Amino acid sequence: LTLCIALYLIVVSIDLVKKSFRVLMLFTPKEISISEITEIVNNMDPVEKLHHVHLWQLNEDEIHLEAHLQFKKDIRISDFDTILDEIELVLKDKFNINHVTIQPEFNKIDPKDTIVQD
Repeated sequence: LTLCIALYLIVVSIDLVKKSFRVLMLFTPKEISISEITEIVNNMDPVEKLHHVHLWQLNEDEIHLEAHLQFKKDIRISDFDTILDEIELVLKDKFNINHVTIQPEFNKIDPKDTIVQD
């Protein structure tokens, strides 16, 4: 009986160690699709492109996202705050991302490829 309990604990702990390692190394959570996030945000008006995305899980409860957001037109800061609120709401509801940092851009000259840090 002791051997069975020990084997059970080893099997259960392997999964826990794998999950802990992913959190400690700040990996992107497997259940979140960055391409789906960029597609949703890119369809918002007046967003041109979400790029340079960094997504990681800090602990069991916190998932963080940092990204650059290129706009189609020059907007006011108050307009950006409204758009940011919409983005934060969608990311919280759909992906359980609870900390979002967005760098707004307009006509910034740099590569606009979707760069993902994993």
